[in-house]
Amino acid sequence: MWSILVAMAVVAAVTEPGKRCPGSPNQCSLHGSCMINRHGEYICNCQWGYTGFDCAQKMCPHGFDPVTSDAVQEKKLRVSILHLPPSSSILVQFHGHVVELDAAAGGATHLTTDVCAQVFRRFRNLGDLSCASTAVSADASSSSLPVAEFDLTLHSFPVYPVMNNLFHHAGNPSASDFSCDPPSACRFTSLTDANIKAYLPCSNHGLCNAVSGHLNGPVTIQGNVLHANHTTLAGGVTVRGTTAIHSEDLGSVTVGKLTSLVALSVTDAASACLTCRHAENHV
Repeated sequence: MWSILVAMAVVAAVTEPGKRCPGSPNQCSLHGSCMINRHGEYICNCQWGYTGFDCAQKMCPHGFDPVTSDAVQEKKLRVSILHLPPSSSILVQFHGHVVELDAAAGGATHLTTDVCAQVFRRFRNLGDLSCASTAVSADASSSSLPVAEFDLTLHSFPVYPVMNNLFHHAGNPSASDFSCDPPSACRFTSLTDANIKAYLPCSNHGLCNAVSGHLNGPVTIQGNVLHANHTTLAGGVTVRGTTAIHSEDLGSVTVGKLTSLVALSVTDAASACLTCRHAENHV
């Protein structure tokens, strides 16, 4: 997927009479580059944080919906390192971003869970993540067997999305969106595809102003308020940050003037803790 999308937009457009990229009065609204795809079409490749065919829309803060109970799985992928180039590095790619895995330093023995996490944390478009090693076969005679294998869990993504009109997802990126160079060096396999926590504008609890990139209130958070300021809602949802909520025992809370997101810790009745995002109230 990454290579396909890049191939669509690698050629910068040269101005021809009567041909231009979308956007008014300026091409790509001054928030992107004008490109020619493989079909000869003039398209915009927006700056990170902008989207739309003409790059006129600014993306609002994104987060997980802490109220939705039927989508609680975190995205997990299996990363299989199939072979190590003897004197070069492996380039790992995801949605227009590239990081380097030093394949020449120490061989397969240096591919630990810490190294795995360090490599993927270099991606600006990923958030909190963790790696767990899996057992691999000791049969080194087969080129199809991995020399190292990890289960990569994507716990979160950036509050301010590092996405655009060409590279975007809703919390469940496909395994094919990840790749390596050389391609034969690694393989990505999706381990979780259903009931994945949705990564949505305004955490699905607000209206996105695509002009300003801010959240428009009011937004209603269902639950009973137990504590003001560091507000605890029914179900154990804790809003950390300055709020204007000072009443208690309400059936719902209306939060307005939302401009950013803060971390939430959500604990269900079974005390299973998961990391979410919700809106911070600025008044």
